Amino acid sequence: MDFSFLREIVAEYGTPVFVLDEEKLRQSCRDFTVAFKRVIPTASVAYSYKTNYLPRVCQIVHEEGLWAEVVSGLELYLAKTLGVPGKNIVFNGPWKSDEDLKFAIHYGVAVINVDSFDELKRIRKIARNAETFNLGVRLAFHVRGVPTWAKFGLEIESGAALKALKAAAQIRGARVIAIHCHLGSDICDPMVYAQAASRLVQFARDVKELLGLKLRYADLGGGFASQVRQRPISPAVYARAIADPFVEGLRTYDLEQMELVLEPGRSIVAHSMLLITRVISVKENFGKFWIIVDSGTNLIPSIRPDRQPIIQLSTRPFRRTFGKVNVAGPLCTQADILRIGVQMALPRSGDLLVLPSVGAYSISMANQFMYPRAPVVAVSGNSKRLVATKETCSQVLERYKLKPANRG
Repeated sequence: MDFSFLREIVAEYGTPVFVLDEEKLRQSCRDFTVAFKRVIPTASVAYSYKTNYLPRVCQIVHEEGLWAEVVSGLELYLAKTLGVPGKNIVFNGPWKSDEDLKFAIHYGVAVINVDSFDELKRIRKIARNAETFNLGVRLAFHVRGVPTWAKFGLEIESGAALKALKAAAQIRGARVIAIHCHLGSDICDPMVYAQAASRLVQFARDVKELLGLKLRYADLGGGFASQVRQRPISPAVYARAIADPFVEGLRTYDLEQMELVLEPGRSIVAHSMLLITRVISVKENFGKFWIIVDSGTNLIPSIRPDRQPIIQLSTRPFRRTFGKVNVAGPLCTQADILRIGVQMALPRSGDLLVLPSVGAYSISMANQFMYPRAPVVAVSGNSKRLVATKETCSQVLERYKLKPANRG
């Protein structure tokens, strides 16, 4: 994105300000979808809403043909508001309220992936008057190369997952059609997914043989890496690693009716958004330079201070040669650090810095810790428009039902 264009955005909207590159987001969607459909034509891609549920982001993702993967009633409501058909929504997550489940059943989502036996019990009560709806079960199993996220799902090895599928099949109106897993976050090794694909297919075989259920979906979840500093891993690398064991397993076990579902988030949206921030002070403490800027970890809580790239956006000559500095935000806490030991010329107060690749777990996790949230400007070609307004102090305080002080 042209630096002069970014300065125009700052002149109009101030700092800090997020900038969404719509064309880059669209290309990420296309690259991922094409990579998988080339080797598994029936694969479906469902965008992980929790990664960034800025409505404009979700709109673009759906315009590019991706489904919605939601993990809360809020996200489900957003998907419906954006016009996503129920048949294109996957509902996951460890907690779905009774109202959320009723909503999902009534709206006819593609599948509700159950996380526990307690959830199954609640569905049994809720679904007494429902006609038909689709259920799946989230699986828990070990895969070499990543830590096991034991909080989620039901274990295969203990027999709990099979027991849950059997119980789900006995619920009135329920069609058991899916198994689901999610291996972690920012996984760089494609062979981790190859192992999981093989495990899903083997378990689907067991489900068919032991329960007589022919599943429609094997959902491999997300966690595909975006790589902030290093070169991103091509989606095609993941697709090839998954396709061989998945397709071969379907043939071997006579499961060719089963379709693959993927739930990318970070790999879709991370590189499509940047944050522009302004230097507010420069100081030297204990032999190290600290650059204080007007955006903090309240806007990008998931930032990695050891690796976040920072670009200088300045038209003025730099005061010193390049060296390592620390960049920190405005929050009144020592933990508010954006980057440690980054190589850059020493800026002046008022200079602009750009933090690229902040599209993942920024907007959806941003909070009002000490400061309201920043606006978002969407850019497409040479056009720009505001898609999220700058939050005001009165908006932050509105939900607290604050009574104005009596000045009399």
